[in-house]
Amino acid sequence: MTGLTVFLLVGYMAFFDGLEEQPRFTLKGYAGVFLGLVILLFFQASLGAYVRHSDAGSACPDFPTCLGSWLPHLSGGVLVHYSHRLLAYLIVGTIATLAAAVFIDAKLKRHRPAALTLLALAVIQIGVGAGVVQSGLNFAATAFHLAMALIMLLVAGRIWLSEATAKGESP
Repeated sequence: MTGLTVFLLVGYMAFFDGLEEQPRFTLKGYAGVFLGLVILLFFQASLGAYVRHSDAGSACPDFPTCLGSWLPHLSGGVLVHYSHRLLAYLIVGTIATLAAAVFIDAKLKRHRPAALTLLALAVIQIGVGAGVVQSGLNFAATAFHLAMALIMLLVAGRIWLSEATAKGESP
């Protein structure tokens, strides 16, 4: 979580250079919703790190089921691994809902390309996660899964920051 926090802070500092863009932090309006998505992605990435470091990555060796069941007995590594999967499905649903919102609300029109990119990344990320499981935790697949998570965090963070600055609100 510390590494992810540093990663996000670097992205934040890259966006707000202090000269053209003054730092701000807002939860008002849509900015709060987009920040909520960033927080959700942060916790998912943190949970993914816990899956890796608790050796729960192979607790559910099949996909899309876990141990041949849609709702396996949740304990130990299976609980950790399956929680990561369920949160991934929740995130894809959340991103799909937000992507629909940017097409419905004209005020969010400028976020359409980023929202569609984020939705595509989320769907691909589910496939990559399945590939990690099917490959028996192949290092390259796992590294790609992490890279996709970081890209998703950056895209979601960029949407939030763009919305926060568009409102012209002060910190």
